[in-house]
Amino acid sequence: MACRRNKIAEALSGTMIADVCAEWVSNVWEEDFTQLPQVPQVLEDLTGDTMNLGKNLKMTIRELSMASEEGSDQSEFWKILTEQNLKPKALVACLYYFMQRVDQYVSPAEEREVAILAAHLYFAMIGVPGSGAYSIIHPVVFEEAVDIFKLLPSSDGVESAKRKRVTSQSQGSKAPRLNQRQKQVVGFDEDSDEEEDDVTALTPQETRHLRSCLLEMLKELVRLILKKSVNDNEQMLNQLVSRLVELTKSTEQHNVDFESRDVASVSSFTQGAFMGLKCLGSTHHTEGSDKMPPLTLVFKYLMPSLLMLMGENEGVAANNIPQQIQRIKQTAVEFVCHMISHMGEKSFGSVRVLLQHMCVTVPEKAEYRTLVGREVVKILQGLPEVAQESFMQWLCKYSQNVKIGYRVFALEVVTILMEPTGADPNVTPIPAGSSNLFLSQKSLLAMLIGRCSDRAPTVRAKALTCLGQFTSNDSPHIALALQELFLNPTSPGSDGNGQRQETEGSSSEIAMDTGEGGTNKDGATPGNLAGGSPLLLLNMSNGGQGYDLQGFLAMVKQRAGDEKVGVRKAALQVLENVSQIDKSKLDEGSLQVIQERCRDPALSVRKQAMVSCTNLLMKHATNESLQRYSIHSANMSLKAFDRGSLKAFDRGSLKAFYCGSLKGFERGLNQLSTRPDRNCK
Repeated sequence: MACRRNKIAEALSGTMIADVCAEWVSNVWEEDFTQLPQVPQVLEDLTGDTMNLGKNLKMTIRELSMASEEGSDQSEFWKILTEQNLKPKALVACLYYFMQRVDQYVSPAEEREVAILAAHLYFAMIGVPGSGAYSIIHPVVFEEAVDIFKLLPSSDGVESAKRKRVTSQSQGSKAPRLNQRQKQVVGFDEDSDEEEDDVTALTPQETRHLRSCLLEMLKELVRLILKKSVNDNEQMLNQLVSRLVELTKSTEQHNVDFESRDVASVSSFTQGAFMGLKCLGSTHHTEGSDKMPPLTLVFKYLMPSLLMLMGENEGVAANNIPQQIQRIKQTAVEFVCHMISHMGEKSFGSVRVLLQHMCVTVPEKAEYRTLVGREVVKILQGLPEVAQESFMQWLCKYSQNVKIGYRVFALEVVTILMEPTGADPNVTPIPAGSSNLFLSQKSLLAMLIGRCSDRAPTVRAKALTCLGQFTSNDSPHIALALQELFLNPTSPGSDGNGQRQETEGSSSEIAMDTGEGGTNKDGATPGNLAGGSPLLLLNMSNGGQGYDLQGFLAMVKQRAGDEKVGVRKAALQVLENVSQIDKSKLDEGSLQVIQERCRDPALSVRKQAMVSCTNLLMKHATNESLQRYSIHSANMSLKAFDRGSLKAFDRGSLKAFYCGSLKGFERGLNQLSTRPDRNCK
């Protein structure tokens, strides 16, 4: 240890920080680091010799680190400072000066390295036992040290200053009118082309070296987080979490081992950042405290990653989400799932808030809704059944919110939950006959049906499309769910005859909650059910609603005549699927609706009607009513058809008729004319 003491003393002596005027140090601390007085000449001389300064800072850091690894008494560091006549606060003031003087784009590599080493040494000093006695932890200095991570260059060494300016200018064209003062500020930016000449380009060697220094600094920060809590200062905690989350978006994405606690083995910024976030999120939170729980804070800053709104996607959803951003999102989801298994019940409240915010802030783009919906389901399935049911209660009311986007996304989540392949293979799927009301396939199906008569055509079409996808599946769970919902006379919400009745918490209670008299006659969704933020829609009774099958079929038939093309097409799909599941529901009314849609003004609806008719006839080839309606449907499409040719129908002819092209129809007619003696089979 004596040898190490001598090396640290030699390094500190070489920095000449002890010669800095005490009055300057005192003024810096009195001003709380908000402004620096006239810099002493000795400091200017120090920063002029960056090579020597960097060498001495490196030596100090290395010796402190080795003392920690060997288990030596690090508190000897304070004695060394005393022997060198160097006060800890003076050292902190000088380190702050080294950090704040660097520029992200203009400073050369040597100055950036000095700033990184200064921040590294500051983290190391805080971690030395006894640092609290010297009061060297200052929020402004700590934030400045954490902000040094902004110096992280891209792996190719190309600075993004020019790209940032171009992006700002392009967004500025869509900005609102500027006031006079803002115009003056913009005026200074007119010389941005000249400023770009001052940007310092780093060589590949300099880039690799700076990234290596920053990675070592990150390791020191993680060690500090493991040893000392920073949760007492909310400002410091927010800044720290924010910077660590930014590091998780590093372009170098690796498989992250969330279980690892070996700081020395960290080889990527993503790994180190998640290690620090895990430690911060796992910190105990005092019940009843006004402060946000640390894990909730971590999830808050992870939201842009989970929603894939970062980089060029930030603020405006892109049509095609880059693979790099999807990988960042996937890693963030895996981290959330890991925290659930790591913290157990302590994490449930934070996870619930996270899921709610994901539902409320998801971009209103189809591609985003699908991807985010799957991640919501993946996180949800990591929770125990009781916690899942609690969230589904909230989702049920969320699906009735006044905002169309909310209702559409709720349907997206419900559809994914109902998919046999939608669940994580490592997670036990929700059983079809689950005893919990909000987790059963029956309940999810009821949520879909409830939106089929929504006032918004977008929601109606989405609900019917999802219902069509659900009923087209051959899984036995589908038939069971339909049977429980429609055919089980003892199901909740129905009387002994299977008729629908009001139950506790159904329409009467919803009307009371909304203050708007419940839903409109066309199934319109009332206002926000809690009268405020969607995140307050947390309470729901244990009641439910039963559904009458005939009423359901009547609703689907009505939707087949909807004013919107997408709704009509989806309704035909549902009608076809229900008829295929139970041929007793293949009544004259359903066939008449399908036949009527064969002359729909929309080509896509006509095609769907013909396809539905074909599929039903292939399933029930001996049904004479279906054969007759098929003839009529083809006749409507062909404008001229010999109805006496019914006996000549065979499956080959039928396929030709409904192949969707004029040649197919002609081929079908030819087959009918050449095979008059074939009967339908």
